[in-house]
Amino acid sequence: MTEDFFIKAVNQEIEWLCFYAMRNTRNLLSESSDIYAELISIGYAKVVTPLDKRCPACIITSKEKIDENVAIDDLEIAYTLRNHSENLFTPLEVFWMKFKDKRKEVLEKLKFY
Repeated sequence: MTEDFFIKAVNQEIEWLCFYAMRNTRNLLSESSDIYAELISIGYAKVVTPLDKRCPACIITSKEKIDENVAIDDLEIAYTLRNHSENLFTPLEVFWMKFKDKRKEVLEKLKFY
């Protein structure tokens, strides 16, 4: 995966979370939050879909364990539905793990919209 594609996927996920997650739950997030566990869907979309299935552009996996040390070049799109099994994450979750120093920026984007 290229860094450009990865960053675009992260930004798209943030934008969709700003639309589909309730503002008051977005405002309660902190740098230690588990984003998808703490956000609540607006609930009035045509089809009620969990946020972690509605908002990401793709699901990411890797042959290596995904953590803060994984290289973006080692990431690839998983052509499967997310089932919370090991090593399947949304782009934002990977970014959240990998770039802990940029969490405040993500929170500002989530709270801004």
